[in-house]
Amino acid sequence: MVKALMGALGFLTLLPVGGGALEDDELGRVVAMFPAAGLVLGGLTLALAYLLSGIFSPQVGGAILVIFTVALTGAFHLDGLADIFDALALGKDRETLLAIMKESTLGVFGLSALALDLLLRYGIMVFILEKGIFFPLVAAPLVARWAPVYLAWRFDPAREEGLGAAVAAVTRGEVMAMASLWLLLLPFLGWRYVMALAVVIPFLYGYGRFWTHRIGGITGDILGGGCEMVELMVYLVALVGRL
Repeated sequence: MVKALMGALGFLTLLPVGGGALEDDELGRVVAMFPAAGLVLGGLTLALAYLLSGIFSPQVGGAILVIFTVALTGAFHLDGLADIFDALALGKDRETLLAIMKESTLGVFGLSALALDLLLRYGIMVFILEKGIFFPLVAAPLVARWAPVYLAWRFDPAREEGLGAAVAAVTRGEVMAMASLWLLLLPFLGWRYVMALAVVIPFLYGYGRFWTHRIGGITGDILGGGCEMVELMVYLVALVGRL
C-alpha cells in the first residue's frame, strides 16, 4: 500500500517520493490510491492554511495557498482543463478535437478557463481563511482524485494510446472499489462532503457521456480537466450558506 501511495503521489504531484516508470501490473494499484494521494495533498494544504492564518491576511494567505497547490501538482490538471476548453472552442469533429487536446500550445479559450479557475480558487481560499473552515481543503482534493478513477472505470478511452487509455486499461471493478473506499472518510469530515457526491457523480456521468458522444471516450486531458472541475465543485458545495 505504501509503495502504491508513493506511486500515486509521484504520478499526480511533484513531491520527491522517488520511483520511476510503472509496470502495467503496478499501475492498477497506483490508480486505486489516487484518492489517498488527494488526501495527502489536502493534509499538506490544510497544515499550510492553518499556519498562514496566524501570519498573513486572508487575501495574502489565499494567494499563497493557490500558488502552493498549483506548484505542488505541477499544474497537472490545469493543463488538461485548458486543453479541453481550447478543443471545445476550436474543434468541430472528433479528429480535430483530439488533435487540439494533444497540442502543447495554449489558446485564448484555454487561457480564459485557467484565469477563471484560478480566480475562483483564490476567492475560495480567501473565504476559507476568513472563516477558519479548513476541512474543505482535505475533502475537495480527495474527491477530485477519485473523479478520474470513476471516469476511467465508467467510460472507454478515446484513443488506443496515451494517458487516458493507460489508466482506463487498468481501472477495473476492484480498482474502482478500492479507490471508493477512501470516500468513507467523508462523513467524518462533515455531512456537506457526503452531499457533494450527489452533485459530483451526476456531473461526472454527464461529463463522460458528453465526451463519449463527441470523441468516443475519455483522454488524459479529460481526466485532468474533470478532476479540476470536481475539486472546485466540492469546495463550492462545502462553503455554500456559510456567510
